Amino acid sequence: HSCRDKKPNCSSARVPTSLGDLLHGLAIPIGLELGVCFIKVHSGGYSMLNTSRHGLQLLAVCLAFVVVTTVYYFNEGSRSTLTSTYSLNTPNTKLGEKHVLPSSTGTLTASSLRRPQPNRSPKLVIHCFAYDRPTNFKRLWSSLSRAKPTVLDVSFIIHVDYDPTQSEDWQTQVDVARTLSGSTTRHGPVTAIFATANRGLRATMLEAWAPVTGEYAMFLEDDIEVSELLLVYAERFILTYGEAARRDESVLGYKLYNQKWDEVNQRFERPIMNNYQPFKIQEPCSWGSVFVAEPYSRYLAWFVQHVGQDPYTPQAWSNTWDADRSAKKYLQRFMWEEGLTLIAINLPDHYSLSTPRVDSEGTNMKAQWLEYLKARLEMPLLTTNDVSTMQNKGYDPFVLPAASSMIIVNSSHDEVTRLSRPPAEVVKALDADVLPSKQLLDPRAYKGARFRIIQKGQASVASKLRDPTLVQPRHADLSPAEGAALQAMLSTASDKGGGGLGSDFVAGISDRGTLFTLAKMLVNQYQLSFVLDAQYGLTNRLRAFGSARAIAAGSARFLVVLWDLDSHCQADLRSLFELPAEVHVLTNVGPVRDLLRKTYVAGHFKESDLMIPEQKNSLIDAHSEKHLYVRSAFQIRSKQGYGDANVVQLRALAHRPAPAVDALLSAYYSSLPERNGLAATQVHANMVGVHVRMVSQVSVDTPGLTEDEALRMELATAFRVSCHVRYFQTMMLTFPTTTHFFLSADAPEAYETLLRNPQLKDRVFFIDSHKCTQRSAECMLYAAADLILLSRTSKLLTSRWSAFSETAAKMSGRDSVNACDEPEGGWHVNDSSVLAKQIVDYLRAQQVPHVDRVEQALHKFVK
Repeated sequence: HSCRDKKPNCSSARVPTSLGDLLHGLAIPIGLELGVCFIKVHSGGYSMLNTSRHGLQLLAVCLAFVVVTTVYYFNEGSRSTLTSTYSLNTPNTKLGEKHVLPSSTGTLTASSLRRPQPNRSPKLVIHCFAYDRPTNFKRLWSSLSRAKPTVLDVSFIIHVDYDPTQSEDWQTQVDVARTLSGSTTRHGPVTAIFATANRGLRATMLEAWAPVTGEYAMFLEDDIEVSELLLVYAERFILTYGEAARRDESVLGYKLYNQKWDEVNQRFERPIMNNYQPFKIQEPCSWGSVFVAEPYSRYLAWFVQHVGQDPYTPQAWSNTWDADRSAKKYLQRFMWEEGLTLIAINLPDHYSLSTPRVDSEGTNMKAQWLEYLKARLEMPLLTTNDVSTMQNKGYDPFVLPAASSMIIVNSSHDEVTRLSRPPAEVVKALDADVLPSKQLLDPRAYKGARFRIIQKGQASVASKLRDPTLVQPRHADLSPAEGAALQAMLSTASDKGGGGLGSDFVAGISDRGTLFTLAKMLVNQYQLSFVLDAQYGLTNRLRAFGSARAIAAGSARFLVVLWDLDSHCQADLRSLFELPAEVHVLTNVGPVRDLLRKTYVAGHFKESDLMIPEQKNSLIDAHSEKHLYVRSAFQIRSKQGYGDANVVQLRALAHRPAPAVDALLSAYYSSLPERNGLAATQVHANMVGVHVRMVSQVSVDTPGLTEDEALRMELATAFRVSCHVRYFQTMMLTFPTTTHFFLSADAPEAYETLLRNPQLKDRVFFIDSHKCTQRSAECMLYAAADLILLSRTSKLLTSRWSAFSETAAKMSGRDSVNACDEPEGGWHVNDSSVLAKQIVDYLRAQQVPHVDRVEQALHKFVK
């Protein structure tokens, strides 16, 4: 007892910790007592043993007992006595030679397979992950069944992912797991969980364990085989480190795989020179680790916040791993960020408690690499005989040092004195929306990680470029690695299969969606394109879009729409309508527009600018072997007549509203009163559509225009004046009183005028957008909804010289009537000189101010 209390006078005494200690301690007093008994018997003191023959027999037993226990004591002590001697297998030392460690190492010891009994049994849940390799799983399960028992409270959960093909191997795996589920092994109970959809290994692992304080989890994939001492070691680590009074908070878990291949630097591990004691390493392990609940729970929360990004770690080959498949890549980044480690075994000759069996292809092992990986990853499994051999040579594999005294190996596999959180600027650089530099990504000892990442990005991008069903990816849909790959492809000379744009130009384009579209046009000529540079307001652009879409479809081209967000229209086309895969939209791409006029690219394009009055009616040759570039705000016509199908394309848009527009449509239909039991859509379809385009002041209608643009807009002033709401009101009153109207107008005055009319106020319906007088992104949503609803009415009252009215009529395909005022004899739209005089005379008759601005516009733009 005094020795166990660590009293000074017992510093060299031996603490009794074994059966030999106990027998030896009892042998002498028992022997003395038996000797006394012999004397008393010999003198006749005990009647039950009253002959000298019986006394001599008892004495012989006593002496034999003393001799046997003494021999056992010294033999046992030679193996398990508490010393500071360890075997060290180094180039200058053979296994079995003694090396004395300083007494300050703080080592904890226990003899082979003798375990301390905890006050409670910590819970260890062993998660086994399976899919369609039943033979592998049976090998894993067989090795677990052979494992020596433990005092831990062990349970098993088998996770079987779902195979959509329901292959025979998967069916067999399901049957095996179903047979085991509900049973109880000598280690603990078994439960099986079967996925109902294919989750993949990463998702299955991340969803497998909901950590509870005081619980531990071991993850084993089906290609693992374990040592018979796996649970003994797990118990040792858990009781020594996990259940310590002051647990090391930097420890995420315990690594029971004795790794010899450095995955970070792609080389064989440098030996840890610490007499084969465990050490701390800042690297995860997926081939046999035990995780601690609290830090792993933090990891799961961190993963949820970072799941959308590629979790790069400085100077690691793991940066080349696929983030969408590898949970280990995320765990490595988390350990680096948080300064966490695993306590890893370090047994001689790479003996391990678990090892992958590299004999079949898996999620992260490809067939062509099996032999290469086998030589680097498979380790010999530790057996009880191996332990005895080591102990006979003076090395006890169950000696565990204090966690605070362990060697620390960081994420780069360098020995360090301590770990700390990384600098904020390094984290920021790794998480930037561009691929980090090779200085950050490449291992110091093995270059090429960034190059490999770009190679994989190019393979991914090439597949997407060839996919005709792929809807245009936006910036966020492409990874930084794919963005770097696109830049490399576009920078490469054209005679080498690249875009030939040069690195300087490409570096100026940060939007990955734009890079993708350029690559689709210019890299390896996957498909000819039609580039529409859409101009002016929403419906000006839409009528150009409809005809361009028809020409592109008729000539097997994919359509690229340059759609600037400007004073005319501040909403992206994709926010208004769902577009098919063969249509790409690029917004605010001045550099791309300039690019199309550069010498090299211009040679690949046939350009037509229909905004030049003399070219407005030009016919496009859709059979050209070049890409087509057309700038227009009007219907585009081709020599082949494809543009005549523009009505079909416009009507297709009406059936594909974007979600935000569709929500406005649904809200409108919900607001309609019930009428004769008809559905709301039919109630609306029976209405007459009314479009009033009456705002004549350019600065109010389209603020923010350049002087030249504003002057050109003055050409429409007379038509806006002639389409005042009072002319529509007059025509609406001619309809039967049972007629209802759907109203869309560009001025609040139009709504207010009709709602004040007692004969019309209860018959006019509209989306509550009458306060939308600007061309903001929000107001464009209402405009798109108005356009669709106008096209779904039974008849249209339209405004003259309005692209909105024209487009609604084309979408509708039904009768439309011009409801505006006109000069006597009508507008002579086919005779520009007569029309110019009509415009000036009409405006003066209506006493419109600043007619001179209109005259100036006529003089400059009308030929």
